[in-house]
Amino acid sequence: MPAADAITVEDARKTLKRTTLAVIPIAIAYLSYAFFLDQFGGPFEQAAIAVCVVLTAIGCIFCLIHLPQAARLVHLLIMLPYVLFHLSQGNAAFVLIAFNAAIVTTLMIRVSQNVFEGFVELVTSQTQLALQQQETARLTAENRALAMTDALTGMPNRRVFLEQMEAAIAESRDAGASFFVGIVDLDRFKPVNDIYGHAVGDQLLVEVGERLRSLDHESHVVARLGGDEFGIIAPGCEAQASALGETISKALARPFAIGDNAFAIGCSIGFTTFPHGGTSAADLFHHADYALYNVKSNGRGGTCLFSYELAKQLLTKTEMETQLQIADLDSELSIHFQPSSRCHPARSAVGKRWADGKAQNSARSCPANSSRRPSG
Repeated sequence: MPAADAITVEDARKTLKRTTLAVIPIAIAYLSYAFFLDQFGGPFEQAAIAVCVVLTAIGCIFCLIHLPQAARLVHLLIMLPYVLFHLSQGNAAFVLIAFNAAIVTTLMIRVSQNVFEGFVELVTSQTQLALQQQETARLTAENRALAMTDALTGMPNRRVFLEQMEAAIAESRDAGASFFVGIVDLDRFKPVNDIYGHAVGDQLLVEVGERLRSLDHESHVVARLGGDEFGIIAPGCEAQASALGETISKALARPFAIGDNAFAIGCSIGFTTFPHGGTSAADLFHHADYALYNVKSNGRGGTCLFSYELAKQLLTKTEMETQLQIADLDSELSIHFQPSSRCHPARSAVGKRWADGKAQNSARSCPANSSRRPSG
């Protein structure tokens, strides 16, 4: 017999069928031999043959407890002829033995049927459980794929991007290698979305994703971060990041044909490198976003590599803008006129002072008003 895990369903059916059919010639041959021996010897020898026939039948039925079809054949082919044979002999003692044996084997057949039904129920429940586990595993895999895939473009989403960044950090730290992170932001995408509708905007994002994937290398990770932003993780240094940025800019600068319309959008890209631009996923993402913000602030359509000097400038600028937005200009700013001897006699200097010193003084020259006297 082959190993259990190597047997197919069809092979199992054939084996069970052969086993069931093999009962017929074996039972007939055994019983015929017993009847042949019964004519020899006295009552003790005949009793011994009767005991052997009964015990053999019971043993066969017990061994075939998981195959009740074969057990029933043993019962019918041995016990029924055995009872009829002793009835024809007219020996009351042997008739009683035959009937008792028939009753015992009938009960064993019933027990074997119950065991078989329980066995079938067990196998069925195990099969159903295995199918449920397979279905659960399939649904889990589908849910994971949905949770990690952008529904619109089919690209990895922000979650996968951050996980891949963590993995790249661990791998590069162990190997002493470097990699870079880039954030690609589409230029002039919002007017397309607003004027032509979200359907056209979605199609445009799909085609942008296809172009980015066409540039994809097996070692690169390209993901959609959300909106019109895409992320890139690739091994290499600053020079390789700049080269990839140029390639992406040229690819996305080509017009996109959607329906009867053609759109030229372009992109801005911010890069940072590991480990010089950060040692954690949060820092790398934040610094790449800094570099992208710098590109967008300076007219869009280019690439920028993060540096801590750039971050300092952006922080200063952002702090100034924040203070101006939250300031109470009427109470915190005052205008002071002061004569300037180095200026034209007809001009004076105007300075603005912040009451709490949050910003430096700024000054510009303006025409003097002869009707008003400078104060201070």
